[in-house]
Amino acid sequence: MDHTVITQDIKAKRLSPLYLLHGEEPYFIDLITEAFLAEVLTEDQKEFDLTVMYGKDTDVNTLVSVVKRYPMMSPFHLVILREAQDMKNLEQMEALFTQPVQSTVLVISYKGKIDGRKKWVKAFAKNGKAFLSEKVKDWDLGKWVMKEAKAKGLQMDVKAGEMLVEFVGDDLSRMSHNLDKLSMMAKKGEKVDAELVEKVIGVSKEYNIFELQDALMNRDAYKAQRIVKFFNSDPKNHAIPMVVATLFGLYTKLILLHAHKAFDQNSAAKVLKAKPFYAGKVATGARRYTYGELVGCVSVLREYDMKSKGVGATNDTSKGELMKEMIFKLTH
Repeated sequence: MDHTVITQDIKAKRLSPLYLLHGEEPYFIDLITEAFLAEVLTEDQKEFDLTVMYGKDTDVNTLVSVVKRYPMMSPFHLVILREAQDMKNLEQMEALFTQPVQSTVLVISYKGKIDGRKKWVKAFAKNGKAFLSEKVKDWDLGKWVMKEAKAKGLQMDVKAGEMLVEFVGDDLSRMSHNLDKLSMMAKKGEKVDAELVEKVIGVSKEYNIFELQDALMNRDAYKAQRIVKFFNSDPKNHAIPMVVATLFGLYTKLILLHAHKAFDQNSAAKVLKAKPFYAGKVATGARRYTYGELVGCVSVLREYDMKSKGVGATNDTSKGELMKEMIFKLTH
């Protein structure tokens, strides 16, 4: 179930008595919870018929007692249990989940994945709605950013979106906040490009993993080393494991194109299942390497992934020096 299905139901007041929001991605859980707070009750009704509780500060008996209380000024008593993962013995509420109080909307916000085979979870799902908030896959982050940007009224080009992914990573709350900043700063009708992202967010359009991949596909050793030098000045956001993982994905694509002999834009797009413009760049990069050279590059990445973890490297070799060595071997 997509989170928008629940938020649309909330706005339309199509409410179930029970909602279980759980999973590894807190962003969607918080988004739905805030929709309940904003849409279900008026400000006057909230004073009497809204109860917000926290898992670490309550217990089963107290929660059951609150849920059974009838509303005073509205059709529903809205009860929100935040941080439910901190509450003990939640399963003891199974009877309430089996026969929910129809005048109460109980929202349980649980940060973490719950085993759906548990009896109380099955009872909850049968008589209410259970939403599993899953992490956006790394390879889908770019699409998610573009979709979210459009929803916020932004016209964003692909490179700007990729820069945001590289800078922010998979922290969707932070990503949404940055998109809000861009939305406030962008002029009406202005396209969000790399320069605006650099100005508003602070990520460099010159020194990022996206530009490093371009440099390696062009076999531009000088540019690659300049980017790595910048990475070494900000190791927190450009750690070797992250760089290795991204480059491994790049060289895997280049090898895949060699395996299919897909060296033109259209055939590369089909093999990579990517947009033609991006696929064309990767195809051009693939033509600059032989198959054997690409296999060698993957071996280099594996070697330095191990060295960054202390295997086969001396203690006096810094992570920055390791990255420089790795890039040198990839470009020579």
